[in-house]
Amino acid sequence: MLRKILSPSECAECKFCCSYRRASLWETPRFDLALLEKLKRQYPFAKFKVFDNSATIDISGRYRTNDLSEEALCWFNEGKGCILGEDKPFECSVWPLRVMRMGKILVVVLSSGCRVIASKPVS
Repeated sequence: MLRKILSPSECAECKFCCSYRRASLWETPRFDLALLEKLKRQYPFAKFKVFDNSATIDISGRYRTNDLSEEALCWFNEGKGCILGEDKPFECSVWPLRVMRMGKILVVVLSSGCRVIASKPVS
């Protein structure tokens, strides 16, 4: 359904969802620890931060300046889109849809943070 308004080529060209400012590092996707071991073997160049029951990418070493608005690309985007295929985290696979909490319920929202979506008419 999203492909009617957001083509894979537009996503691959933009890469916004695969880059993070220092202030938005909390948005980096989470990986299951079992998957993490596989990713470490397949992609030894990638860095991770491990938590109690999950891990996230660590791109802190990818920034070139101290500017808080500088964006750094995810380890798994090599300029042509994500290389993870079926191992892509849930958050990435559903972008620009996001699951959020509204009071006591979970809702699915369309993120206006996606530059391509934001450029489209609401209709």
